[in-house]
Amino acid sequence: MTIEFRPPANPQLADLPARCMNCNYILVGLSEARCPECGVRFDPYDEATFYRRRPAPAWRFWTPLVLSTLAILAISHTTLTLLIDPCTGAGVSALLGTGVLVGYAKRLAGMSVVLLAVAMYVVLIAVISGISDGFSQMLTGLAFVAVLAAPLLLGGAIGKLTRHAFGALELRRQRRLAAEGD
Repeated sequence: MTIEFRPPANPQLADLPARCMNCNYILVGLSEARCPECGVRFDPYDEATFYRRRPAPAWRFWTPLVLSTLAILAISHTTLTLLIDPCTGAGVSALLGTGVLVGYAKRLAGMSVVLLAVAMYVVLIAVISGISDGFSQMLTGLAFVAVLAAPLLLGGAIGKLTRHAFGALELRRQRRLAAEGD
């Protein structure tokens, strides 16, 4: 049985589908009053638990990512260049920026898979070089994995925190707009 939503109080919103307050998922055609994307429950007769506004434009989602990545890159590159050298600054900053991009754009499970794949690739290279060049080379390779994984994981955490913070702000904005529509 498909859930039927109460008609909106504002007739101008009648042609817009009901969307999840948490993730913007379109809630039309569901058999359960729970968002299949994020799991948040809603009441089809209570407009405070969903909204009928158009989703935020793509720039609203990607602008925090671009700004936070640029800030992280500038700060880390400048700091590492001053403290160590330009090559290390560029390399670590690139890994940190990649982590921010992956952490912001992917769900936690997706981020873990990407980071795990990178780590496994580097471990494989370390083991292969260890087999051909000896045990000390393998330890060097594993240390290299740690050096690569740390900025990726740190960047991923920064990306997730950025997305969470801006998601909370967007959710408050959507609730305020929904309240104003009543």
